[in-house]
Amino acid sequence: MKKNALFLIFLIFFSHYANAQDTLKMLIWEGYAPKHQVKIFKDYIKKKYNRPIELEISHPSAVIDFYNALRSKKFHVISPAHNLIKDERFSYITNNLIMPIDLQYIPNYKYIIKSLQRATYITDINGNIYGVPLAHGPYALIYNTKYFQTAPDSWSVLWDKKYKYNYAISSDYYEANIYITALRIGFTGENISDFSKLRNSELFKKNLEQLALNAHSLWKGVDTVKELKGLALATSWGFSLDELKKNGEVWKIAEPKEGNTGWVDNFVLSSALKNKPFLKKVANEWLNFILSKPFQVDVVVRQLLSDPVNGSIEKFLTKEEIIKHHLNDINYFEEKRILWPILKEKNYSERDALHNLWKRAIKNRPK
Repeated sequence: MKKNALFLIFLIFFSHYANAQDTLKMLIWEGYAPKHQVKIFKDYIKKKYNRPIELEISHPSAVIDFYNALRSKKFHVISPAHNLIKDERFSYITNNLIMPIDLQYIPNYKYIIKSLQRATYITDINGNIYGVPLAHGPYALIYNTKYFQTAPDSWSVLWDKKYKYNYAISSDYYEANIYITALRIGFTGENISDFSKLRNSELFKKNLEQLALNAHSLWKGVDTVKELKGLALATSWGFSLDELKKNGEVWKIAEPKEGNTGWVDNFVLSSALKNKPFLKKVANEWLNFILSKPFQVDVVVRQLLSDPVNGSIEKFLTKEEIIKHHLNDINYFEEKRILWPILKEKNYSERDALHNLWKRAIKNRPK
């Protein structure tokens, strides 16, 4: 009887342990793992490996949450932007917080647009790759076609007196506002993070202050219809365009001659997977899954309204979608998109000074 009781306890413990081991824990931005896609993936894994898997999905509230998740080893997969991985505040790779991916489980890697394959921001000095991109997009200049017969061709339009109090910009992504201000006064894409020059430029300070003071409103997190409806111009992730159209306003993304700055969001694997061979395999399978044509079309293009990283999905898209996401121009990403810089440790004091300039400008906004 005693043996049976001990055996039962062992079974309960083992069952609980096994279930815990077979749960892939992800800290990713909302919308990056829709329920119906998670179900498809779980069914695929069960069929392929004859072993069930659970996905436990949480969402960060700030980028520091990714770093904390890696340090605590409580999560297996995270979705940082390109400029965080080698940011010297975090140094995911050199601090051994993330691990290389296994390309044998990621055959869809070959479909990634060439400029993002083996990108320097996610590759170490030995050529090891530490993740895959999911989507990319701009911090874009968008315009209301009610006010424009032709698209504005420069960021300078935000400083045009005609549109004073008739545009909206982000309140919390102050670096992005710094970058577009730098572009507006003549800095090139390679130099927009030269914070030392920017903080000592009276022309820059004046333009940054004007950008903040003359905005009709400041949106937080993600631009929405509520903040943009009725205005002439805005900065945007592009997520609000469809909703604005449903509300009777046709907005479009402009292509400023100075370029659009932008981001690439990625999936990377925590070093917490090092001694978990099955979960590591499943995690690599997930990376392959999010690069698949159905996921890129259904989730990235049609739900997230972002630019896909799989360059072979044209035949699944409408002509309008192909043009909107630049899949008709294989060199667009490399030639037109200015990725947010990866900041080095020496930049921190300068960045803090610029942040203070931004906070001061916002503080002086009319109540």
